[in-house]
Amino acid sequence: MTSVEVYGILKESAVWLSHMGSAPPSPEYGYGRVDAFRAILSLARGDADNSDVIDITDITFLVDWLWNDGADPFLSVLLGDCDCSGDVDANDLTYLVDYFFGSPYGPAPVKPCFEY
Repeated sequence: MTSVEVYGILKESAVWLSHMGSAPPSPEYGYGRVDAFRAILSLARGDADNSDVIDITDITFLVDWLWNDGADPFLSVLLGDCDCSGDVDANDLTYLVDYFFGSPYGPAPVKPCFEY
Protein backbone atom coordinates (compact mmCIF):
# COMPACT_ATOMS: atom_id res chain seq x y z
CA MET A 1 0.00 0.00 0.00
CA THR A 2 1.07 3.55 -0.56
CA SER A 3 1.48 6.05 2.26
CA VAL A 4 -1.56 7.95 0.96
CA GLU A 5 -3.70 4.79 1.15
CA VAL A 6 -2.52 4.02 4.70
CA TYR A 7 -3.16 7.64 5.74
CA GLY A 8 -6.69 7.50 4.29
CA ILE A 9 -7.51 4.25 6.07
CA LEU A 10 -6.23 5.53 9.42
CA LYS A 11 -8.10 8.81 8.96
CA GLU A 12 -11.41 7.21 7.96
CA SER A 13 -11.31 4.56 10.68
CA ALA A 14 -10.40 6.97 13.50
CA VAL A 15 -12.97 7.35 16.28
CA TRP A 16 -14.12 10.91 16.91
CA LEU A 17 -14.29 11.46 20.66
CA SER A 18 -16.96 13.60 22.28
CA HIS A 19 -14.45 15.55 24.38
CA MET A 20 -12.87 16.77 21.14
CA GLY A 21 -15.71 19.26 20.84
CA SER A 22 -17.87 20.23 17.93
CA ALA A 23 -15.05 21.11 15.56
CA PRO A 24 -15.22 18.81 12.54
CA PRO A 25 -12.42 16.32 11.96
CA SER A 26 -9.66 18.13 10.07
CA PRO A 27 -5.90 18.20 9.55
CA GLU A 28 -5.70 21.07 12.09
CA TYR A 29 -7.65 19.41 14.91
CA GLY A 30 -7.12 15.78 14.03
CA TYR A 31 -9.47 12.96 13.09
CA GLY A 32 -9.92 11.30 16.46
CA ARG A 33 -8.35 8.33 18.19
CA VAL A 34 -6.60 5.82 15.94
CA ASP A 35 -8.49 2.53 16.08
CA ALA A 36 -6.21 -0.16 14.66
CA PHE A 37 -8.97 -2.80 14.79
CA ARG A 38 -11.31 -0.69 12.65
CA ALA A 39 -8.47 0.02 10.23
CA ILE A 40 -7.71 -3.70 9.81
CA LEU A 41 -11.41 -4.58 9.63
CA SER A 42 -11.86 -2.10 6.78
CA LEU A 43 -9.39 -4.18 4.74
CA ALA A 44 -10.32 -7.71 5.80
CA ARG A 45 -13.96 -7.76 4.62
CA GLY A 46 -14.89 -11.05 2.99
CA ASP A 47 -12.43 -13.17 4.95
CA ALA A 48 -15.14 -14.67 7.19
CA ASP A 49 -12.95 -17.46 8.55
CA ASN A 50 -10.02 -15.09 9.21
CA SER A 51 -7.54 -17.22 7.29
CA ASP A 52 -5.84 -14.23 5.60
CA VAL A 53 -7.17 -15.44 2.23
CA ILE A 54 -10.59 -14.93 0.68
CA ASP A 55 -11.44 -18.32 -0.75
CA ILE A 56 -14.15 -20.99 -1.06
CA THR A 57 -13.94 -21.81 2.65
CA ASP A 58 -15.32 -18.35 3.40
CA ILE A 59 -18.50 -19.32 1.52
CA THR A 60 -18.77 -22.50 3.58
CA PHE A 61 -18.11 -20.54 6.76
CA LEU A 62 -20.88 -18.01 5.98
CA VAL A 63 -23.39 -20.76 5.12
CA ASP A 64 -22.59 -22.50 8.40
CA TRP A 65 -22.88 -19.25 10.37
CA LEU A 66 -26.07 -17.99 8.69
CA TRP A 67 -28.10 -21.21 8.67
CA ASN A 68 -26.46 -23.81 10.90
CA ASP A 69 -25.66 -21.74 13.98
CA GLY A 70 -21.95 -22.10 13.26
CA ALA A 71 -19.07 -20.13 14.75
CA ASP A 72 -19.13 -16.34 14.52
CA PRO A 73 -16.65 -14.76 12.14
CA PHE A 74 -13.66 -13.89 14.31
CA LEU A 75 -12.43 -11.19 15.26
CA SER A 76 -15.68 -9.56 14.19
CA VAL A 77 -18.90 -10.67 12.54
CA LEU A 78 -18.34 -7.84 10.07
CA LEU A 79 -15.52 -9.83 8.46
CA GLY A 80 -18.36 -11.58 6.61
CA ASP A 81 -19.76 -8.27 5.29
CA CYS A 82 -18.50 -8.47 1.71
CA ASP A 83 -20.74 -5.79 0.21
CA CYS A 84 -20.12 -3.13 2.88
CA SER A 85 -23.78 -2.92 3.84
CA GLY A 86 -23.10 -3.02 7.57
CA ASP A 87 -24.94 -6.36 7.92
CA VAL A 88 -23.86 -9.94 7.37
CA ASP A 89 -26.63 -11.72 5.51
CA ALA A 90 -27.50 -13.83 2.47
CA ASN A 91 -26.51 -10.92 0.21
CA ASP A 92 -22.92 -11.31 1.38
CA LEU A 93 -23.03 -15.00 0.61
CA THR A 94 -24.39 -14.23 -2.86
CA TYR A 95 -21.63 -11.65 -3.27
CA LEU A 96 -18.94 -14.24 -2.48
CA VAL A 97 -20.53 -16.88 -4.73
CA ASP A 98 -20.66 -14.38 -7.61
CA TYR A 99 -17.06 -13.43 -6.90
CA PHE A 100 -15.89 -17.04 -7.24
CA PHE A 101 -18.35 -18.59 -9.67
CA GLY A 102 -20.06 -15.73 -11.51
CA SER A 103 -19.75 -15.36 -15.22
CA PRO A 104 -17.74 -13.23 -15.58
CA TYR A 105 -16.40 -13.23 -12.05
CA GLY A 106 -18.09 -10.71 -9.81
CA PRO A 107 -16.38 -7.87 -8.01
CA ALA A 108 -14.04 -8.57 -5.12
CA PRO A 109 -15.28 -7.72 -1.62
CA VAL A 110 -15.45 -3.97 -1.03
CA LYS A 111 -12.21 -2.69 0.52
CA PRO A 112 -11.60 -0.52 2.33
CA CYS A 113 -15.04 -0.48 3.88
CA PHE A 114 -15.86 2.06 6.56
CA GLU A 115 -19.33 0.82 7.58
CA TYR A 116 -19.19 -0.31 11.20
